[in-house]
Amino acid sequence: MKRLFPLIAVCISLCLSSCLDSYSDFVPRVSTTQFVRYTWAEGDTIAKKDTLALHYNSNDNSYFLDSVNVGDTIRVTIAYQSFANFLVSTTVDWDSTKVSLTGEIPADYQKALLSTSNIHTLHLNYHEGYNLAGIPLTIVPLRSSDCRLTLGVTSDAKKVENSVEEHIYLYIK
Repeated sequence: MKRLFPLIAVCISLCLSSCLDSYSDFVPRVSTTQFVRYTWAEGDTIAKKDTLALHYNSNDNSYFLDSVNVGDTIRVTIAYQSFANFLVSTTVDWDSTKVSLTGEIPADYQKALLSTSNIHTLHLNYHEGYNLAGIPLTIVPLRSSDCRLTLGVTSDAKKVENSVEEHIYLYIK
């Protein structure tokens, strides 16, 4: 028994020391709520409020909304997750001739952002230590056309892909 104990101790220490440098790396993710708040107007008054389903297309990892009219207001919250890793940056890109887009970033949330962030263009850089960000967006279509919003997230993951882009397609009438 005395000879077996040192052998077991060596085996256990080898197993535990192999875990020292390995931590979980995860590919970051962009997600959104399945339903979005939708308001459409007639003239200067709000005619109706409703929710629209935001459909997910698994073939190209994109979301789409159809039956959106010029002047309607769409509100959706985008969630950026880096899981066990930390967020480095998040982006939202859009064609400003087709839609007006604003991000509603609360003042207390802005403490997570580095000074290199641009809140107006929604290109945000984060202090270390944050692995989740939620950004409420307000979208107003400006003209009839198809429009694509590009949502990007970058994390500090090293052993897996650390940058992901997804799209939301709007079909504006």
